[in-house]
Amino acid sequence: MTGRVESARLIISALEDVLPGKQEGAGEIKVTAQKGERWLLTIGRESYVVLGPSALEGLSTLPDAADSTRSIFSFFRETGGAVLLAGAMRSGKSAVFNQTVIRTVNFNLETGNSAPLPVVVGRAKKGRQVDVMAELQKNIGSFASFNFQIEGPLDFLYFVEQQLEGRRGKLRLAALEEVGILLFSREEYLAKVLENIDFYLGRAGLPDQLKESFEKALQKSDPAQCFGEEFVLMTQALGAKGINFIGATVDRFTSGQPWPPTAQFCAMARESEKYQVHRRFSECLGCGEPAVISAVTEPLDKVVKVGKKDYRIYRVITDLSGSVEAVEPYFAPLCAGCNDQIRSGLASADWPEIWVQK
Repeated sequence: MTGRVESARLIISALEDVLPGKQEGAGEIKVTAQKGERWLLTIGRESYVVLGPSALEGLSTLPDAADSTRSIFSFFRETGGAVLLAGAMRSGKSAVFNQTVIRTVNFNLETGNSAPLPVVVGRAKKGRQVDVMAELQKNIGSFASFNFQIEGPLDFLYFVEQQLEGRRGKLRLAALEEVGILLFSREEYLAKVLENIDFYLGRAGLPDQLKESFEKALQKSDPAQCFGEEFVLMTQALGAKGINFIGATVDRFTSGQPWPPTAQFCAMARESEKYQVHRRFSECLGCGEPAVISAVTEPLDKVVKVGKKDYRIYRVITDLSGSVEAVEPYFAPLCAGCNDQIRSGLASADWPEIWVQK
């Protein structure tokens, strides 16, 4: 305990000279939560995340990635349908996503089924795309096909149709990583689709019974709700062709509001055994409990040096009225309790419930 107290004293002493929130009359630095080399601090109305060099090493996830992979793989084998991996940032969604794709493809090959071709679409930063491609190509080679220029569900369905053409076997699995980021390209997507809606509905290979539903969803005024409905319809279109689907996304905006695709997918899971929401939890930076929210933070230029260790500082952003894209944010996984201590204006009591059991 003495070592931890001394560490806290040294870090706070070093921070006092660099934190912009430490101004005349702002109050003392308060340690809101601390675990290992991870610190949540408040000064007056400002809050900060401070991370040491090994702060993210060993950051655990729940359920275990191997357990999640086995569960989803069993679902595809026994029931078949659509699975959504949802959770806060750094909850291991991508690892489960990749391993499920790899295991499903290898099972089909080992059992003599017709050659599967998973469709893998990454919507993250370029470095993330390279990581996704490298792992899948290493493990399943030519059975992975990539397209990172998807702007919306109809684009994804068109990509699937292209992969089906000229192939003897069925497409067994369609996989879409970073589903929620498609919402950011929503404006451009709607502009092109609504200009020639019959063309885009036709090339997506939609069953006739879904075309009218798609058109109604596309023309709704709320872009987020519109996207949620279209996303569910996309999985129904894949299911009609006998194609399993796995997607990965966060479950809530950083404000605590549910991502519409996640909320509507949950509603489908309550109604049909063909839909499954697999929730993932990362470890809260503050206390180590399961994290349920990703708090957006802005990295500061200054680094605090304590002994031989460098500590990086991130200011917690609570005013979400502007864009956070310009600050290249770090998204800090937090439990509801730690969130409420450093983001009182975005309290968990105001977050709508989205995880109603079937």
